[in-house]
Amino acid sequence: MSSLPARILFSFLLPATLGGVAARWITPGTQFIQAPDRPALPVQITPTAHFPSAPPSAAPSGRWLEQRQFIQRLMTARLPEMIAMLDEAVANPDDSLRRHLLALVMEQMARTDPDQSLAFLETWQNGNYRHPFLKAWAQVDAAAALTWAEGQGKDADSYVKTLVESLIPDHIPELAKILPRLKPDLLTRQQVTAAFRRIAADDPATAVRLLAGLGDGIHRLFGTSAAGEGWARRDLPAAYAWAASLTNPAQRESALRSVLRVQAETDPQAAAARLNELTQDSAIAGSAAGDSPVHAVIQALATQDPKAAVAWLKDNPAATGSRLQEFFISGILGSRKEWKPSEITDLTRQLFENKVLPSSGEAAEFNAFSSSGTSGHPVEDTHHRRVGKFGGSSSPFRHHRLGTDGNPAFHIADPAAAFEELSTQPADTARQEVLHEVAVQWAKNDPAGALEKLQQTTDPWLKLGLINALSNLAHQSMDVEMAAHVAGFFPEGSAGRRTDFLTNFYLRLAANDPGRAAQLLNTAPGPDIIKPLASALAEHQAAYDPAGAMDWAVRQPDEAAALAASRSAIGVWARSDAYAASEWLAGQSPGPLRDAAVESFSSLLRQDAPEDALKWAATLSDQSKRENLQWNIVSGTISQDVDKARQMATQLNLSEELSRQLWERIEQQEKRVK
Repeated sequence: MSSLPARILFSFLLPATLGGVAARWITPGTQFIQAPDRPALPVQITPTAHFPSAPPSAAPSGRWLEQRQFIQRLMTARLPEMIAMLDEAVANPDDSLRRHLLALVMEQMARTDPDQSLAFLETWQNGNYRHPFLKAWAQVDAAAALTWAEGQGKDADSYVKTLVESLIPDHIPELAKILPRLKPDLLTRQQVTAAFRRIAADDPATAVRLLAGLGDGIHRLFGTSAAGEGWARRDLPAAYAWAASLTNPAQRESALRSVLRVQAETDPQAAAARLNELTQDSAIAGSAAGDSPVHAVIQALATQDPKAAVAWLKDNPAATGSRLQEFFISGILGSRKEWKPSEITDLTRQLFENKVLPSSGEAAEFNAFSSSGTSGHPVEDTHHRRVGKFGGSSSPFRHHRLGTDGNPAFHIADPAAAFEELSTQPADTARQEVLHEVAVQWAKNDPAGALEKLQQTTDPWLKLGLINALSNLAHQSMDVEMAAHVAGFFPEGSAGRRTDFLTNFYLRLAANDPGRAAQLLNTAPGPDIIKPLASALAEHQAAYDPAGAMDWAVRQPDEAAALAASRSAIGVWARSDAYAASEWLAGQSPGPLRDAAVESFSSLLRQDAPEDALKWAATLSDQSKRENLQWNIVSGTISQDVDKARQMATQLNLSEELSRQLWERIEQQEKRVK
């Protein structure tokens, strides 16, 4: 009686059908495979982790019994019967089941008579099953399978790669037997890593011997790193001694990194003390394989004592700039699932430069809402602009590489309570950064509660955090009502920030749902909404129909909306086809709408074509706007080409004050140049 390998049998039967029911009929032990013309080969059937501790009470289904009968027939079949069972397996309508049955049959064929099986498979199903058979054969006899693969001429490398893939990660001992025969370029870094990690964990001496077969390239470094990790989990002192004894600098660095990462899991202080053994040579460090153990040390220290971890991190020369923020987020904050806001605030104060913020009055409001930049919440929302200097790219909690999935830097179980707790602390930069992160989580979990708090609070710093959080939420959800509501809470002195927020919000709305945006415009919204909304719709249409966008803009019944839309549309048009935009402008009658378009057009031209920009500026009908635009164009040219700026200035007819200011700037630049 023959048997199937327990690994494939259980991986097929248990997950695919009734869980542990197979245990009723499969008994571990040594059985035999009898080939037609070969002696019996003993095969050890070993229980796997899937083997149940006790048989379940459920009776097997009809489908399961059918599959069991197929396997029982295969266990006693000779090669001709197995060949017939291949057709039976291929005919199975279930894709997953078909692949499992084919794998079972082919592995049994490889055990019985691989030569005859291959001869048959050359023609069966147009020869498309040679690769699957090779995988089954490699798991039975990797050396024989490799010999066949190497003899396949121009297809040899493809077959060898297939063979290697079949042995990782479940058949590493078989792979170890053929590693000296494999060309390193036929192995991937991931395969080398998986193989040597396992080999070194079982037999370090064999791993060290096999490393020589990988040559001196990058695969040798990855194998060395993996061997160090596997060996360290088996015998840390011996692995460290081996790593430290390596004479090749890059190999030594690769091995030490992995050994110290393993040591950091149980003894981070000892691992930290050995970090100075790592190379300070950037060229060697850049070529070595494996991650630096610094992160592992930080995370392990933070698990024991976060403040001690921060103190160590602050003094570590490897942790600077963005690396400092990354270690703080992934290493220290990543050591726990939940934090108290006071704990995070204390750690932030300890690690980063901390400043006291104005606590009340006009100074507080001015400082809170005076700076603007790109927000870090959420990273995928490129249209959002934050208000103030907190919560953006300079934040210690910025998502950095870890935030591409949109997850927060830390999780707060009760954001509303955390916000209240933080509001009682002194206003400093550490508290404000934490407060912004907490506000984002509060707005996401309970927008109504966060909005109610925004309505109640008068503290500009608390208001700033809530406005950023709720404006983010409005951007993500395209909630028009929330966007308009939040915009109403911007302080009077930050009207420009409110306009920026609404413009970007409606620009995104126009791009994602122009019909909804146009319908909203027709409802005659207030002045704070109608201008950015008309501007966004014009900008969106101008991307594919600039002339149509301009015609639509000038026909808007609201003058403010028409002016804003004209500026946006001509700006887009000028960037894509400045000549066509200028032709359109030349045919327009003088007036406010033409002036608005000319201002936008000239502003775009002044960087690369200041003379042309100056000519267009001269056509403005409003004298004050004309002179201010001309002054700005020439003034912007001074630092680039002072001679050209002087020549342009002589052509202008500005007011006495503007003329005096312009010539003073030109003369100052000429003195600096000399």
